[in-house]
Amino acid sequence: MKNYSLLLLLILFFNNNLSAQDYKKELLKSYTTQELNGFPKSKITILEYALENSCYFTPLPEGKTMDFPEIEVKKQVVSFTDFGLKIEDFTQYFIVKNQNKLLVVKSSYILDLEIKNKKK
Repeated sequence: MKNYSLLLLLILFFNNNLSAQDYKKELLKSYTTQELNGFPKSKITILEYALENSCYFTPLPEGKTMDFPEIEVKKQVVSFTDFGLKIEDFTQYFIVKNQNKLLVVKSSYILDLEIKNKKK
């Protein structure tokens, strides 16, 4: 019985460790190893959450001139790391090339609020 418990603990540990490595691998598309190692745990939590929750599309407002950078998007579900972007203290907006929409990348502040609201 002791061996089974130890085996179960090892499996859980390695599974959790692999999951963390996957996040780190994805974050390395936008951040250096030194940057990631220097971030506090709270920032890493935000970045991990941001991988799946920071980007969304919205229609371009009609009749308004937009002075945002243009970005090419080839798939419908995107992450900020797909473009080498970083999560900033401000929301980022990009005009999607050849499409009538904006790509919005949420700020670290908004992402942190979402994480805190999920815990309630």
